[in-house]
Amino acid sequence: MAKSGTVKRAFYQKLLSEQNPALLALIHDEELTDEQNFSLFSERFGYLDPGAKDGSDLFLKITFDLSDPQLATSILNQYGEFVVESYDARIKNQMNLAVTSQLNQYKVWAANMRTGYLAAKQLRIAELSEAAKIAESIGQERPFYSSNDVVVSSEPPLYMMGRKALLSEVEQLKNRSIEGGEDIYIKGLPELLWNISLLETLSIDWDAVRYVQLDQGAILPLRPIKPRKILVVALGGIAGFMAGIMFALLAAANVRRKEQQSAKRKAKRPPHWAA
Repeated sequence: MAKSGTVKRAFYQKLLSEQNPALLALIHDEELTDEQNFSLFSERFGYLDPGAKDGSDLFLKITFDLSDPQLATSILNQYGEFVVESYDARIKNQMNLAVTSQLNQYKVWAANMRTGYLAAKQLRIAELSEAAKIAESIGQERPFYSSNDVVVSSEPPLYMMGRKALLSEVEQLKNRSIEGGEDIYIKGLPELLWNISLLETLSIDWDAVRYVQLDQGAILPLRPIKPRKILVVALGGIAGFMAGIMFALLAAANVRRKEQQSAKRKAKRPPHWAA
């Protein structure tokens, strides 16, 4: 992200908005277009990736050339802070989007489960009510058979359960909603509701999360003949799933890693492998 043109452009616009005459004289030329000015500003940055050869990508050195060493130092330090803040906002936004997306999906699943259950319940009530009327018409008050002494090759008609048993089941089904909710009767829904509750109450201590670390800020050189300033941006070492996020800061490193992983997968993939 430190190499991102989008980030540098946003930072450049921020510097212009500060209306610092001394700085504007060095980074903005009225005779050039906005795009040309930004292009020249972007070219002042230099990057040194010590881990590019071995793939470690733990450090990234950023340089900035400007005729005024003090301004160069200030700009580079501001840029380091700007990169960290931008990355912080990006990660938080991505996390919020991921949580919101998953939460919405769970809620849709829960709604579909309830709809399916209610439809099946109404169908069952209708079938039982119809069977109760048939049982009443033939005087079948009690079950016609006992499961202990009758063996049948297929399920007998519902009316053979007897009118009383049929109406009792109808009453029980209707009372489920009165007893305090029917979610417990829907297979898989209680677990899904627990996941929904977990996401709705999810709280992340962002102060305890470190994406990157500014290992060394830009300083004035001992030899003023070299106005180039160096800022070292070091990845913060943290465990767990955030490790993957840390490496995303280095755009070049991220691209290399994806290319390496893709090459490995292709090498291991059998001739007719399908996802």
